[in-house]
Amino acid sequence: ACLNGRVESEPKELSRLRLARLNNASIEKRKRRLGQTNNIPEAKLNDIDHYWDSPAFTDREKAILKLADWHAYRSKGRIDEETLAFVQKQFTIPEIVEIGCYFAMVTGFQKFNSVFQIEYGCPLPHPETTAGAGVNG
Repeated sequence: ACLNGRVESEPKELSRLRLARLNNASIEKRKRRLGQTNNIPEAKLNDIDHYWDSPAFTDREKAILKLADWHAYRSKGRIDEETLAFVQKQFTIPEIVEIGCYFAMVTGFQKFNSVFQIEYGCPLPHPETTAGAGVNG
């Protein structure tokens, strides 16, 4: 399940913000909403464009954001060995698959919203509020 899987919510929300930025979307409203609804620290929201050099991000968060960069910029290429090794240190294979599914869903929605000029406003629920509400729940 892309929303309630193995990967915690904060890195996925940060990657959604990064993908929006990379797809040339305005992210100011998203940053405010993510900070309010998901309690993501302001330092992370403000440093999203230079996450790699920011001490605000964990290696796990940097790995998912690096994957977001690859997803947005290099859709015709293959991930390089250095990035893949870094990602595999942070995530299991099932988690990487989950992230890939999540990216596909998010970028699909972002493109749909852009085409139809739909205003952003769909934060992910916290895992605590959706416990047990998985694919079969």
